[in-house]
Amino acid sequence: MHPRKHVPFFILVMLLWSGALSSAPGVKVVYPEWFKQSFYDLQDDLQDALDNGKHGVAVFFSEKSCSYCKAMVERTFQQPDIAQRLSQNYDVVGLDVFSDLELVDPRGNSHWIKDFAIQEKAQFTPTLIFYGKDGDALLRIVGYQSPAKMRAVLGYLEGGHYKRMALGEYIKRQSETQPTSSQASTIDLRRSGRDARALLVIFESPDCQKCQQFRSMLKAPVMKPYLQQMQLAFVSSSQQQSVVTPDGRSLSGKDWADQLELLHRPSMVYFDERGQEALRVDFDILIDSEGRSVETDNAQILDNIRARLEYMTTKGFESIPQFQRWRATTKQRASKP
Repeated sequence: MHPRKHVPFFILVMLLWSGALSSAPGVKVVYPEWFKQSFYDLQDDLQDALDNGKHGVAVFFSEKSCSYCKAMVERTFQQPDIAQRLSQNYDVVGLDVFSDLELVDPRGNSHWIKDFAIQEKAQFTPTLIFYGKDGDALLRIVGYQSPAKMRAVLGYLEGGHYKRMALGEYIKRQSETQPTSSQASTIDLRRSGRDARALLVIFESPDCQKCQQFRSMLKAPVMKPYLQQMQLAFVSSSQQQSVVTPDGRSLSGKDWADQLELLHRPSMVYFDERGQEALRVDFDILIDSEGRSVETDNAQILDNIRARLEYMTTKGFESIPQFQRWRATTKQRASKP
């Protein structure tokens, strides 16, 4: 059995004290009881999991007032079958991306938790990363995952499919959706010349109700100042949709979405002026903190979308590569006289 490190009493007190400070009005993320009570030594946690016959550890990167985190905790992780399958195969550790506590990562390196989140590309919350026996990441999934999507993720991991194919390919093989018969014209998205603008591609799927809802939300007046600063393209992820990608390849919309390994529709992929992918939002953004679908005029979700557009157009990700931290910093600056 791997020896557990002893933690001084004053550190335990500090951990409890920092947890007490995390309470805030409105949304509050509370991890399920079956999450591992970690002392933030993930290498030790990983060894404990392996010693107990599990496949590894999973780290749930969140933020205390993140509505999508709350929805995933209270809707997805509370499903009995999901909780049982996750806890049977992985020790799950929750980490706040704003935390200044020190952590040992699965490979034995020390970081502040907030820096570890950036290193692991937990750019948006929630982000869930599964680590295997060598401390290497097996799978990273970003954003709220519905119970159905999480069951697919668990099947992908449990069957060892991550060794042979991408998650998107696995989900595609599991689905029974039929291709659309409609014909779409070619969309040319190549970037060229000094006047080339950044590009935001919205990937949709045929007969997608949320895609239509998302289009309606993008028409809200608060979105206009940001959308005017970039080219906007809607791409159907079907074989009938022809696309010339920003780097000049001719593909179907479906093949491009598959190559990008996009899991959700709609999803947003932002390309800079040179045609390089800079940011993506590939999760269900149209749900509230309880995991329920929202109305088109939902003020909070509209502001969530607007903030992500601002993050893109101001290139906030270049200086602060973690969205929640950038948003908190922006709000602090705006509140100063």
